[in-house]
Amino acid sequence: APSHPRTLAPSHPRTLAPHRPASKIVLFSLLMALTIPALSFAQTASYFDWFFMSCKPSPPEDLSSPEGRPTLCEQFGSLPADITIPTIPPGPNGTSITLASTVNWGAFNGVVYDKNIQITNGELIMDIPLVFWNCEFKMAGGVVIRTTDDNYFVAVYSRFFSCYDMWKGIEAKGNSQVSLWGCQLEDARVTLQIDDVVPEVNLGSNIFNRNHINIRNGSFQPGGDGTINFPYFADNTFECTSKTVHGYGPGAGGYQWTQYHVLLDHCSAALSGGSAVPNRFYDCTKSEAAIYLNDADLVIQYGDFKRFGNTLDGDKYDYAIYTAYGPTNSGSHIVAKNCTFETEGAQGAILAIRSDLEMTDCTLDGSYLYCVHSYGNTAAEKIKITDNEFNLLTATYVAGVWVERPIASNGKHLEINDNHINQVDAEDHSFFGSDGIYIESGFNVHVADQADILRNTFFFDIPDADGNASGLVGSAIYVNTPSAYDNTKVKGNTVTAAKAFMVDGILFNDQFGVGGEISHNIINGNALEPNNVPGFGSTSIRVLNATTGVTMCDNTVNGSNTGIQMIGNNGQTDFSSNNFGVHKTGLDIIDVAGGIPITGTIGVQIGKGNTWLTAAGSYADKAGKCESSPFSSRFLIEQAYSPGTAYFPTTTLLAPSSGWFFNQNVPSNWCAPMASTPAQPKLSDYDLNIASNSGIFPSHSAGTQWEERRMLLSKLIRYPSLVTSYPAMSGFYSAWLANSPGQFAQMAYQIGEAYAIESADQTNMDLLESQRSSIQGQLIALGANVTLPQVPASNPVLAAAKEALLAQLRPLHTQEVALKALIRQKQVTKLQAAQALNAQLPATTVFEANRRLFNHLAIQLFLNGTLSTTEAAQLAVLTAAGQAQGGLAVEEAKHLLPKCDPSDSRSDRRRGQQDQEGQNLAANKNNLVVAPNPADGLLRIQFDPESTGRITLMDIAGKTWAVQTKALGDEVAIIKTEGIPAGIYILSFRSVNGELLTQKVAIQH
Repeated sequence: APSHPRTLAPSHPRTLAPHRPASKIVLFSLLMALTIPALSFAQTASYFDWFFMSCKPSPPEDLSSPEGRPTLCEQFGSLPADITIPTIPPGPNGTSITLASTVNWGAFNGVVYDKNIQITNGELIMDIPLVFWNCEFKMAGGVVIRTTDDNYFVAVYSRFFSCYDMWKGIEAKGNSQVSLWGCQLEDARVTLQIDDVVPEVNLGSNIFNRNHINIRNGSFQPGGDGTINFPYFADNTFECTSKTVHGYGPGAGGYQWTQYHVLLDHCSAALSGGSAVPNRFYDCTKSEAAIYLNDADLVIQYGDFKRFGNTLDGDKYDYAIYTAYGPTNSGSHIVAKNCTFETEGAQGAILAIRSDLEMTDCTLDGSYLYCVHSYGNTAAEKIKITDNEFNLLTATYVAGVWVERPIASNGKHLEINDNHINQVDAEDHSFFGSDGIYIESGFNVHVADQADILRNTFFFDIPDADGNASGLVGSAIYVNTPSAYDNTKVKGNTVTAAKAFMVDGILFNDQFGVGGEISHNIINGNALEPNNVPGFGSTSIRVLNATTGVTMCDNTVNGSNTGIQMIGNNGQTDFSSNNFGVHKTGLDIIDVAGGIPITGTIGVQIGKGNTWLTAAGSYADKAGKCESSPFSSRFLIEQAYSPGTAYFPTTTLLAPSSGWFFNQNVPSNWCAPMASTPAQPKLSDYDLNIASNSGIFPSHSAGTQWEERRMLLSKLIRYPSLVTSYPAMSGFYSAWLANSPGQFAQMAYQIGEAYAIESADQTNMDLLESQRSSIQGQLIALGANVTLPQVPASNPVLAAAKEALLAQLRPLHTQEVALKALIRQKQVTKLQAAQALNAQLPATTVFEANRRLFNHLAIQLFLNGTLSTTEAAQLAVLTAAGQAQGGLAVEEAKHLLPKCDPSDSRSDRRRGQQDQEGQNLAANKNNLVVAPNPADGLLRIQFDPESTGRITLMDIAGKTWAVQTKALGDEVAIIKTEGIPAGIYILSFRSVNGELLTQKVAIQH
């Protein structure tokens, strides 16, 4: 037999319990056999064809190769049996029940040495405590080993396998204990199923291979308070070196590999290895996840995840750690520390749906779609991602951290701090790269979370074959919260685009939110432009529609086409001590009209001590866009020129004496007075133009005017003090509040309030999370220095300490389930009332009808988690409209569409779902034909009719403009471009089996 990696003395791991009378043992065991609960779906024979695919190891002598290592059956299956079980005839149910006490094991002091044990049928019930040392267990199909109360089952250096149908596995039941040391286990349906009342399970230096599910808890009752206590869980390897079962369901081609390594269902567990003895989770390809959680508490330390996921397919479960999805799931709680994740292609490392997530000191390498993905957080779940390293290989669009948060309440629930996010070339010189951190609010509702994005570093290095800058990346930090995200702090981050072209260093898009701050960041872009992207413009810091203003202090920007750009309807900004390096345009301010020169906006800004870094050269043509340009901002600052010149508009507001800019190498510290971020909401000059019907506002279309009045009224409703603080607002407010835009603004506020968590509920939720965090921290501390015993032995002190902590977690979860149900009930009641009122709002114009429809669909999506076919079709029609006639609801619908597409992974994540297509689009790349290109009007896409999947049109900033689903047999898809701005876009087609085709498309009007 293969030698074990460590030498252990053949001594018994614990003192044997006194032997009980045989009559009691037999009676107890028979009762257990008659009262065993029904098998779960994963164990029911009618759902599975439990037989093996051919292993065909090549070469069989290569034990180091995961795919070449022979199975245990091939190594030990031909050995003659020393002990054959059963020894009694089958029972009345057709299966045999063998009691361990009736077998002549040849044990010496309770230890069975060096035996080849063949179990041909039924159940082996361990009604006496035994230790098996260097034994082979050869199982027939359906065989189970089951423990009973007060007995332990210990195996050391032993092997468990089958050569035919899969055996059921080991079931730890009652007040028993299971310890496996240096064992190998193969070919089981559920290798180790553990009742939540089992006091301890010790696992050290084992290899779990070719099993359908390796470890799961046995009760899995909703609302249950079970635990799985692993005093020792170290140096174990979970893998799948070859196919296992034939199919999932009659005639289906389903699971042929390990489905889960660990499945936790309504219970808590701590999987804690050590720095010298990590646990390895390998080969979870073509399966759902290495660790699957369903309303569970997981603390995992020193986990090594490799070879999980096999494709970047949004409809697959290719994650290392995955949380269950569905309306009945209250969410899980994950703490991952000192873990490593490495894959050649997976959807992500961790998916946390409605779940708390704390991830610290982890390393992620390879190609992902979303490395860490969190969404569906409707009860202020906490996301804390700190001190991790992401090394992302280019291949397709990826994101380091992607967080979608529909609603929360006051408090700091999002921390992404001190991470290193690097994107490096995978020798394919990919053109499209990543967003480092992407934050998005769902359903376009008001939220009030405090988000910290602090001290992260980003490095993008994607050269071409000649070593020149090549790859195009999206944004290092993308905060896209179009309704409101209060107190978002983006501070102290460093972004370097080495040999790559970066669209935005920091993009901040936040309407109505207060307390936003972008300070102390350093952005180093690549000053060159990619030759194959005409009109490409990179920006170090871009602020979009921060209507209540944002604090910007002590940022250093260098090497981008534009240093800092404020575009849209931005409120009064506190802008001081920022340092500008080399740019085509240092500071660019463009108003909501998209190019109309701004007059006077700078007058209401607060700006002091900003610096042009003279070491970089002359800034006569770099400080701002030329005033005569049709896309000018009129914010042209250059110390060397005086007011009245072509470089310096005639206004005293911009004079050098105003203190806005200094031409010097030593920055002025004007940030000190801004240490306390102003909380008072602000209005922009354009808000005042809307209120007074002046400036460029009258030139806008009726739909645009209606939407802009509605948005201004939404701001005034949220911040009533603005009505009295600005004299011009009082008349506007009284004139329009009862009018159509005011009615819709009040509806938007009511919907936001319906989503919101009431303060008392939030306080209770925060208390539960604080208590849980403390317990999980203690579990981490217990596992921090774990080492395996030199002699296999239990550790009663460690077992008791872990069990006491785990037992405290489940009642907290039960309380949280009830609290989340209460929060949900309140949200549903309020939203149903809002839905009824929304139906009564006017719809006499196109933009009113569109806004009313959008409100309805957003509410439906929140209530149901998806849209009906009819509703999805309504949303698709809405996205195809033009904003000028259809109103801003058209643009918001485009953001909502990917969240409810029936083919989207968020709607389709269900246990047991598998891809139904095996098309290889790589062989059909030449069949993706796009015409006309450039396009003006209709864009026609022609491709392989045998493929199915999704078509997406995305701009180079990562914004999605069109999404369609291609059905089997379709040869042509049509995208209307009339409502899409001119520019460069990426057209992509992703099949259901994960193949990706992309094409660059130009749109011109």
